[in-house]
Amino acid sequence: MQNNTTTLGRRPNFLVATWRRPLVQAFFSDTITVISASFLIIILLAAVFAPWSSPYDPEDQQLRLRHLQPFSSGQAINRQVDPPVAEERFFILGTDHLGRDLLTRLIYGGRISVSVGALGVLVSGIIGLFLGLVAGYYRGVLDDIIMRAVDVFMSVPLLLLALMVLYILGPSFTNIIIVFAVARWMLYCRVTRGVVLSLREQAFVDAARAIGCSDRRIIARHIVPNLITPLLTIAALEVPRNILTESTLSFLGFGIQPPQSSWGLMLAQGRQYIVTAWWVVVVPGTAIFLTALSFNLFGVWMRAVSDPLQRWRWMKATKEAKEAGVHF
Repeated sequence: MQNNTTTLGRRPNFLVATWRRPLVQAFFSDTITVISASFLIIILLAAVFAPWSSPYDPEDQQLRLRHLQPFSSGQAINRQVDPPVAEERFFILGTDHLGRDLLTRLIYGGRISVSVGALGVLVSGIIGLFLGLVAGYYRGVLDDIIMRAVDVFMSVPLLLLALMVLYILGPSFTNIIIVFAVARWMLYCRVTRGVVLSLREQAFVDAARAIGCSDRRIIARHIVPNLITPLLTIAALEVPRNILTESTLSFLGFGIQPPQSSWGLMLAQGRQYIVTAWWVVVVPGTAIFLTALSFNLFGVWMRAVSDPLQRWRWMKATKEAKEAGVHF
């Protein structure tokens, strides 16, 4: 007879438990989620490999080619060779007010915007996770102090807090990350504290204490793995919020500064030409909209499949719709 002791006592692997075959099949059966994930992969790959995926130099100015419409061509001067020579170029998304290729600027701008959104989530998530673990596990005076700090920070509007910090520190890529770390750690802290308060009373935590496990080991091996799913879901929903906030700050002049480029800065630079050259505003605005929408749709899917009850209902509804011939 096979001994089931090790099987019963073994902790299930997170990746195996989450990405098992039925869930993968359910993912590919949801057309909207697949399209959202595919779009995000394209954006991330284009941003990571920007020097190779972009057709031209993002800082190459050709004033005589300014405000060319999408799918236009023009003769540009290639200054990277000696002597400079004229070459024919094709601009899929047109050019801006300085004759720079808008597709190239969009790719490099996405590199900044997505990096700001992801790094802001990473830094604020680490801070919120640490403080939430301390508050939820040890409680007492530390819990009171941390939660009162959460109440104070959440009472200040995000945009106002961001403008105050950037006015003091000055607008830059690093300072925007600091803004998100200061302004958004409270959400992760509250969620972490709530989950930890529930987990610390569970039988497996009492059993770990009974066999002599230290608090550090209990937190690292038994509590933190159970926080991965809710925190990843929050992170997927917070990245588009950070991208929108960065775009707002850059549009107001407190975000990314030239010669760097971001989608919000492209909007700010093109707003005065919206009547004569609509594409210089529509292109970055559409990129912001589609990226934020894709992150939100993917985050909603992660939230649905991370909860056992919602996952069962969602997979059942998807299966019934597929059998009825309805595609999402």
